Amino acid sequence: HEKNLWVGTDGGGLNMLDRKKNEFLHFTHQSENASSICGNHVLTVIEDSDNNIWTGTWGDGVTMFNPKKNIYKHYTHDPADTNSLSGNNVWIIFEDQAKNIWIGAQEKGLDRLDPRTGKFVHYVTGRDGLSSNDFISIMQERNGRLWVGTAGSGLNTYDPKTNRFVPFPYKDA
Repeated sequence: HEKNLWVGTDGGGLNMLDRKKNEFLHFTHQSENASSICGNHVLTVIEDSDNNIWTGTWGDGVTMFNPKKNIYKHYTHDPADTNSLSGNNVWIIFEDQAKNIWIGAQEKGLDRLDPRTGKFVHYVTGRDGLSSNDFISIMQERNGRLWVGTAGSGLNTYDPKTNRFVPFPYKDA
């Protein structure tokens, strides 16, 4: 890690504060250039354990950017491809201890991406026992269990050993 600070903006793309030089670098979507981020409305940014920068956008999906190699990989929803991202309005991205990338898209459920294979697993209410399809936060315990927060429908836990979710619904007191 180079101690840079990555900042997503709502309309201005992705900015990186170079703390050594005390100046910003700007990354914006350029429709004619595949080597740019997928959208300028960046709602979430993480740096994974391999120093890739992941951005989740409103309406344009996800970009994985490797700053050292200047490589961009885009993930978007394609209705004809069941292996694509579930939705393009991405609220949260999280890397777990196994290096899986978890992506929560507005009202579309939760996706787990194995970056080694490029394959998504989709989790939704009903079939997978989740309390909502609208996720806003993810944390992981040392034992590997994930805690996944929703927008108004409580909390869910995920046990990677059983591949199961258990909901803890929110109830008004």
